[in-house]
Amino acid sequence: MKLGSLLTKRGRGQVFSKKRIAKKILYGSGRKKYSSNNNKNYNTEGSSSGGCYTVFKWTFIIFVVIPVVMGLFISIFFTDSIEYTTTYNINQDVNFRTESTVDSEILRVLEKDENIIVLDSLNNWYKIKDQSELIGFVSKKYVSKEKTVSGFSNQENKGNSPLIGGLFLLSLFTIWLSYKAYKNRCIHCGKRCRVFSSAHKKCSLKNSESREKIRQEVEKYFDRFNEKDFKNVDENYSDKEFSQLEFIAEEGFVNLYFLLTRLLDQKVEQFLDDGVLTQNEESFLGHFIQQFNIEQETYIDSFKIKHKIVKASILRDLYDGNPMKSRIKLDGSLPFKFLNKEYLVYLDNYVDYYEKRIKTTYEGGSDGVSIKLMKGVYYRKSSFRGKPVKTLKTVPVGNGTLALTNKHLYFSSTNKNFRVRLDRVVTVTPYEDGIGIQKDGVSSKPMIFSNIDGWFYYNFIQNSDNIVESLSKSETRSRKISQTVKDKVWNRDQGKCVECGSNEKLEFDHIIPFSKGGSNTYRNIQLLCETCNIIKSNQIG
Repeated sequence: MKLGSLLTKRGRGQVFSKKRIAKKILYGSGRKKYSSNNNKNYNTEGSSSGGCYTVFKWTFIIFVVIPVVMGLFISIFFTDSIEYTTTYNINQDVNFRTESTVDSEILRVLEKDENIIVLDSLNNWYKIKDQSELIGFVSKKYVSKEKTVSGFSNQENKGNSPLIGGLFLLSLFTIWLSYKAYKNRCIHCGKRCRVFSSAHKKCSLKNSESREKIRQEVEKYFDRFNEKDFKNVDENYSDKEFSQLEFIAEEGFVNLYFLLTRLLDQKVEQFLDDGVLTQNEESFLGHFIQQFNIEQETYIDSFKIKHKIVKASILRDLYDGNPMKSRIKLDGSLPFKFLNKEYLVYLDNYVDYYEKRIKTTYEGGSDGVSIKLMKGVYYRKSSFRGKPVKTLKTVPVGNGTLALTNKHLYFSSTNKNFRVRLDRVVTVTPYEDGIGIQKDGVSSKPMIFSNIDGWFYYNFIQNSDNIVESLSKSETRSRKISQTVKDKVWNRDQGKCVECGSNEKLEFDHIIPFSKGGSNTYRNIQLLCETCNIIKSNQIG
């Protein structure tokens, strides 16, 4: 199975039964977990009791106990240290008398809101002093009293201030700790766990065990296929096996599809260690994606696995001299006009394009000067620009679409649009996230593209001459084997006949005969001596 068919198939199909789908709708994404010793719900791990009681307990602690403790703290440590100021005012006009009797002599009339100083209290009378230093008596019912906080007593709490500050910080820390304990949840089961831990030990152990089991199952799956004898690729991964894998993931709180995609990405990197993705390896990966229903998940796009497979397959066809074909399916139209017999090979969006431009500045220049010598007479010195200094700077030009075809490299943005013939590229410089190219021509400037796979573009442009050769071979069906393929085959077979080991009268033989559609690629050519080649004749092998 090839990637072209892989991208169009729907995957496993009937993976979930109706009964299992109904359970997922009723119980959510995860099923109930039961321990082997008893029938208590496993999801209650980390809680000392039932859910309602636990919520009530923490609510009671945060909203009742902590405010009460803070109130007691303030009343004990701050009440005695607070200083108050009491002011007395007259609430209406009243007579200011010499004695505490109604019949006594009136000194004067006290006006409303007048401030007074109380010297003593006698039954229903206040002995007061007014603003003019007169001393007399006034009835209490005509005096209003106001009490305000003026500050704290420094002498009494001078030694206790560090203790009070420490207790206040301790109270804040207690509140923060209680809130964290209330909010802290296990990353696996979602239930409450210890304050300074992210997961229960039991949950972490189950998670690691489930991940290891799934990893071993994936390795066992790939072991079913043999690189040399590729006959079991159509072997299906049964629904029973997949259901068991789902159960292991649910028991260990594992996101199954994310883990499978991650393991698949690691397998792709393993296959690409030698720089080439073989046809069988591509089929292994496509079969895995189909059988495990990963294609319908979004994780495979986040890991860009399909892009890696497609790019590796394009380079494989390029190295082997196979006819190049388009492996990109577009949803809309492209802003490019391709030439005759030109087709799209690969495409990248949101590519940044830079140009290296020469900027000239001048140093040591002057704007000129005018000096007055006498009335109507001036000495003038003309301005000059100075010495020119040229610097090469990388300037951003635009962000757009970069397309690679069998003949050109296209770029389109709002600021600039152009195409570069692959056979006119003189140098290619690979970068970590892009490439720099220089085409021939005296006035041509270095061009830099970023936000792309520089390794892929570098290898494709460097070997772009093979595209023309492969197209001409596919059209003319020549038996001629290129010298590059001959050198590779000679080094691979160590200059000996692969059948008898002889190093005399060696010939280059098609494993699949040319008459039966065999190609002139490196993988279809072998070294045979003249005798073995005659015996083999036009047989496959």
